[in-house]
Amino acid sequence: MSGVRPFQESDSSQVADLHRRGFKTGAVLSPRLERAYERYFKTIFLNNPCASPGVSSLVFEEAGGAIVGFLGVTPQPMIFRDKPVLAAVSSQLIVDPVRRSTLAGVQLLKTFLSGPQDLSLADEANETAREIWRGLGGHSAVPQSIQWVKVFRPGDLLLSRLVKSGQAEERRRLGWKAALAAPFCRIGDAVAGALPGNHFSAPPATGTVAEPTVEGQVSCLAELTKRWPLRPAYDSRSLRWRLGIMERHTERGTLRKGIVRNSKDEIVGWYLYYAKRRGLGEVVQLCATANSQEEVLSHLFFDAWENRVAALCGRLEPEFMDGMRKKKCLLYNRGFWMLVHSRNSAILQTIRCGDAFVSRLEGEYPSHFGKAAFHVKEGEQEAWCEDRVNHAPLANTPIGTHP
Repeated sequence: MSGVRPFQESDSSQVADLHRRGFKTGAVLSPRLERAYERYFKTIFLNNPCASPGVSSLVFEEAGGAIVGFLGVTPQPMIFRDKPVLAAVSSQLIVDPVRRSTLAGVQLLKTFLSGPQDLSLADEANETAREIWRGLGGHSAVPQSIQWVKVFRPGDLLLSRLVKSGQAEERRRLGWKAALAAPFCRIGDAVAGALPGNHFSAPPATGTVAEPTVEGQVSCLAELTKRWPLRPAYDSRSLRWRLGIMERHTERGTLRKGIVRNSKDEIVGWYLYYAKRRGLGEVVQLCATANSQEEVLSHLFFDAWENRVAALCGRLEPEFMDGMRKKKCLLYNRGFWMLVHSRNSAILQTIRCGDAFVSRLEGEYPSHFGKAAFHVKEGEQEAWCEDRVNHAPLANTPIGTHP
């Protein structure tokens, strides 16, 4: 009999081939790619340190045993009105391209949303998924579905987009043209950044920035987010696991972490982002104390500027709206939505009113697949995601500084 059931480790090979064909991660499922997928599924969906009974990834299996659909699910402990609740984040929804006329995708989502979790989330859903969620009682979180971008070096940004866009043959064709244009674009960036009143430079901010240990980061997040009725709950083990995974995604750039202190040496904010040199960096998490949003943005933008990031983008957090406006950021919707579902109307209302702290760190972004990130190296420990966390500190000096 066909239907939805929990994902098991023995399903990895079938789901890997399904994912490869759906997301076009490779021409064939080579042994190297299959090993990367096995590590990916085991690390993200089977060995999650926040695992909770009844919350698991799902597959749609046909009567003959063929798997034609997959939905990745990761648990995320949270706090709502000072009481623990459990969120479940869906990602990697894929149905066999030759069987998309079936109801496998609908059944996977229906089973997921009927799970024991207090809150179901998807923060990178397309229009099709949005319609299915709405039909199953889900809602769109509109403010959190807006993206922002801050441009520092328009020439470098244009070059990086040209080389990245299109198929492999087109990228090769554009490569030599981009190489010829690069010196002129960078001269243009230097001139634009030096003009009085320009919107591309990022002046230094007062105060200091330092990179914390994981334990310091847990403490900082707990303190900075305690004013939110709904917020994530991290401990050192779960945060180290998540950061270890994210640091493996070197194709996104260098993962930068900074706790911001004001001139009185008080902690006023925190940022986590990928600094991609001469490319598009991505902000993963951003938080600040009340009335310190603009100060935290100043430190973030200066750090990105010093690391030669062409532009920085992220998901809009409602409390940063005014600061984004003052910093001349552009707002847009890139076609992806944050979707929420809960049987608790108070939780839903909190999110839809913008009174929840739910960043990309708690969403789908950390659970993306990357061939390089999950490549199995000779002699590498299996527990790399917990062991490998870079603690090289940022300079703790007065500040005068992502797929």
